[in-house]
Amino acid sequence: DNEFHKLLFLAVGKGRVYSFIQPQMVHFDRLRSLSLKAVKHQKTVSDHENILYAIERHDSELAGILIGRHLDRHQGERAELIKLYPDYFVGEG
Repeated sequence: DNEFHKLLFLAVGKGRVYSFIQPQMVHFDRLRSLSLKAVKHQKTVSDHENILYAIERHDSELAGILIGRHLDRHQGERAELIKLYPDYFVGEG
């Protein structure tokens, strides 16, 4: 997952941005790890394959839609995890 995201940043010339946000990814990695154990939605690889398909075809509209769906699913999983494990998310809810 992280490697795919890194490749996307590099492909659009935003390697410095990726380097800047990388230290903060530990929080996302924890969320993703918890999600895999609790929610068990493993559509990430499929999402990435579909996004890559759109990029290879230079279909920015489709890529944008697919990226939006990918991000929306992660937000939904996050909300579900907050309900399942409220003590893990101090100040959220």
